[in-house]
Amino acid sequence: MADTDTYEYAQIARLFPFFYPSSQSTPPDPPSTAARLARHIQATPIATASLAINLPPFLLYTSTTHPAHTDHTLHSIKLLLDTPSLPLINNWDSSRPNATFAEMFHVAFRDDFNNTIGEIEFAERDSYIAVSLLGARARSMGMLNTPEIVGSLAEGLGFPDEVLYHYQGDVAEIAAVGSCLQLLGGASSLVQDQPERFAKDKILAALDSLQFSQNDVLIKFTKSHLQKEPLVDLTSEEIVDSLKTVGY
Repeated sequence: MADTDTYEYAQIARLFPFFYPSSQSTPPDPPSTAARLARHIQATPIATASLAINLPPFLLYTSTTHPAHTDHTLHSIKLLLDTPSLPLINNWDSSRPNATFAEMFHVAFRDDFNNTIGEIEFAERDSYIAVSLLGARARSMGMLNTPEIVGSLAEGLGFPDEVLYHYQGDVAEIAAVGSCLQLLGGASSLVQDQPERFAKDKILAALDSLQFSQNDVLIKFTKSHLQKEPLVDLTSEEIVDSLKTVGY
């Protein structure tokens, strides 16, 4: 393991006792997790900035290692962000004196997310798929909304006017899987708020054009989900459980 990977994992592991006090087989409980994190920050104000920048890598770790727990982790952080009287961060950036914990978290989350959702390399398959699920659920819950999220969705579906990287072969398949997860976890607001760009008929036609035999089950399930009325985003747990049920 490279030194940078070792250091990053060490920072992630420091958060295990807050999110997984007993076992990683049990999803984090949002109220108690947020309370533990808030008590830690309030008792150790100097740790406020490091926690804000370490939570986004922890989110990616969760969506990669325990994808069904993604919503639980996001809810925990959302409750933490809403906690009053968290210490301010006065050593982050001269342009942001006395920044709030929420401000620093959102900047770090956006930057980390955009760095991961960019152009795909085959070796990054797991992290790209995980960040697609994370992006969909974070956007659905109102915690993150960047052009890169929906841009990657359109790219994976092969929208002709939005192709940027011209993926082929295995990498195109990875992009398509990421788009399906985004649709399962976050399509409702896109269909409602951007009806021309993400019209249901347009999305369904794009899914029909995807030719990846080993992902037929995922594509068919995504189409079935999109045809529901009303269209309601699936939670991360529902996505994982439903895909297991259909044999994916």
